[in-house]
Amino acid sequence: MSGARAKFSLCVLSFDFTPTERVDAGVLMYYLKCGFRTVTFQFLFHMFTAIMYWLNFCIYVVISVSSCLFEMKDKLRAMGHPAMDAVDREDSHAGCFSDSVGMQTYSLNTSLGAMHIMSRLNNEMSFVEDTASGSFGVVKKGVLDLDRQCYAVKQTKRVISGEGDLQQRLQEVYTLSACSHPNVLRYFDGWVEDRAVFVRTEWLSDGSVADFDRPFSEALLRSVIHQIASALHWLLCHHITHRDVKPENILARKMEDGTYTFKLADFGLARPLFRDRPNTGEEFRGTNDDDGDRRYLSPEAFAISEFSQQKGEADVYALGASCVELMGGDPSLVRNGCYTGNFHIYSAELQNLVQWMTRLDPQERPDAFMVALLTVDPALKSTKGFARRMAAIEGLRASVAELEKKVAEANTTEKEEGGA
Repeated sequence: MSGARAKFSLCVLSFDFTPTERVDAGVLMYYLKCGFRTVTFQFLFHMFTAIMYWLNFCIYVVISVSSCLFEMKDKLRAMGHPAMDAVDREDSHAGCFSDSVGMQTYSLNTSLGAMHIMSRLNNEMSFVEDTASGSFGVVKKGVLDLDRQCYAVKQTKRVISGEGDLQQRLQEVYTLSACSHPNVLRYFDGWVEDRAVFVRTEWLSDGSVADFDRPFSEALLRSVIHQIASALHWLLCHHITHRDVKPENILARKMEDGTYTFKLADFGLARPLFRDRPNTGEEFRGTNDDDGDRRYLSPEAFAISEFSQQKGEADVYALGASCVELMGGDPSLVRNGCYTGNFHIYSAELQNLVQWMTRLDPQERPDAFMVALLTVDPALKSTKGFARRMAAIEGLRASVAELEKKVAEANTTEKEEGGA
């Protein structure tokens, strides 16, 4: 038995130690004296050392290969290889705009390069298909691989024509990235790819109200007016005007109880109030290809100097004109005082509201808050809680109006003192 153990010990020692190590008779007798357990421990220790050596070697190989790849990438970039332009553009614009809305800037040099090696849309989403198209571009639907949820992706059709145009084309994303309202379409992120702007939004499976049968029932039409007016009021409170309200931009989702949630979409022409134009020397244009559908434009919209000073009155007019279309009429005739279609079948209250919203003088129109208030579900108006909330809201509105008056007076006084 001792002979077998000695032979095993010699095998372990000959395998375990490197050729540079000397195993003399004293060391051999020590291992034989300590027995099998000591030899096994030494064997495991040296095996662990060997594994660590090979692990370090593999890490060294990976680092060396990575360094070579980075050097090759730098050389290709220095040579102006088009593949590097695509990679740089992917790195520059693949992020979510909502993380730092006010700090995103884009260079035309990195944005308008060669075609992407792999489109981000096809790389991140599956089952991508076109769902709508028009002068604005194309709307696609797809499933995001990350969470397996359906999203809509809007791709603008008009190509970017300059540095200032690039910034303007991102206006929709800048405007909506921080918005959170149940009646405003939720925007997630956007990017620039191959001279076009891509914007990813939530997907509403029931399309727009432009696809619904007409004329609308009065209850359904009141619901549309109330929800979109609520969205317009919320936007106005955040100093934003939509400027392209129309049935095609009002999306719908049918709920389990049979009711609909309506959301305002397509903010390609949206503008912050009193916003200064960029000093680029280029013509200002939105992300859309037109300046809004003329059928829904208010009379003052045709006078640019006056229209630029509006505070949401044009959006109220456009919503009223859209209601005429949903009633089965022609919205383009509203400016002439003609309410065609089935306008007469609706209640006098609703007729008066639509006519009020489409007054020629913008100062005579109700604001979005008043429109939303007048179209509240009658069942809610009869509750005591609603009456208390409305009283509190009216008190807040009065306080805000008083503060605005004081601020205006203070600004006037400051200007007069400065002029003197």
